[in-house]
Amino acid sequence: MPAHRSNRSHHQHARTTDSAFLHSDVKIVADENIPRVQEAFKDLGEVILLPGRQIERRHLLDCRCLLVRTVTAIDKKLLQDTPVEFVGTATIGTDHVDLEYLKNNDIAFSNAAGCNAEAASEYVISGLFALSERLGFNPFDLKAGIVGYGNVGSRLYQKLRTLGIETLLNDPPLDEARTSSQTFVELDTIISECNFISLHVPLTRTGKHPTWHLLDQAGLRGLPKNCLLVNAARGPVVDNQALLNTLESRPDLVVFLDTWENEPDISRELLDRVSLATPHIAGYSVEGRLRG
Repeated sequence: MPAHRSNRSHHQHARTTDSAFLHSDVKIVADENIPRVQEAFKDLGEVILLPGRQIERRHLLDCRCLLVRTVTAIDKKLLQDTPVEFVGTATIGTDHVDLEYLKNNDIAFSNAAGCNAEAASEYVISGLFALSERLGFNPFDLKAGIVGYGNVGSRLYQKLRTLGIETLLNDPPLDEARTSSQTFVELDTIISECNFISLHVPLTRTGKHPTWHLLDQAGLRGLPKNCLLVNAARGPVVDNQALLNTLESRPDLVVFLDTWENEPDISRELLDRVSLATPHIAGYSVEGRLRG
């Protein structure tokens, strides 16, 4: 971590060396729902526990380390003119973090990629079998399509292969990078050929392959008859209003949503129409939280 920052000269005297961060007088603000966080960081300094939704700039005026979950927005409004020099999120996703702001202000950052991947993939499998029992379909007859072959998607793929369920994969960035031996197909192929589609992409709004509203009105209308759609990635990966509109005319579709747009103020109409609804808990396991 850097010793000085030009836009915060009034804090520079406290950062003469990187080793100063290890002194016991360091103040650490942490989300109280991160398991064992006080035990893990107590040797580095004073740990202040707060509800994640209530962490504000006034709490950080003498804080150098901030540890959060997805409920805390990390941005200029929260961090400007504070001595914070490290932000960690005990989550895979980073869409609640303004990474560009952290980079431009020399604030170190780390997330917990893969911490809950096993739990999330198991959760999707559990949902699949719960719905098959409730609705009376044979999950082994499905052709699956996984969108996003990262930590969760790759684990889900292995589980589906073990179960003998044919599975197609879509991951444009990984396909273009040519770092995987897997064969990838276009999203349109997944939509047209698969009757079980599970989404496991990060939420991005820019770049060559943005995932915001990856499934929009057109994509949703193209889903095969009786298709099972699962979103355990991020809510806005699916256009929720478009999904609601589609379900009004396509009662054959089976939808399992663990993530929603505008959490926690989700669409109650959509909640009433999906086949299985859970409150963003796919990766919420003791194992996953401890790994975070």
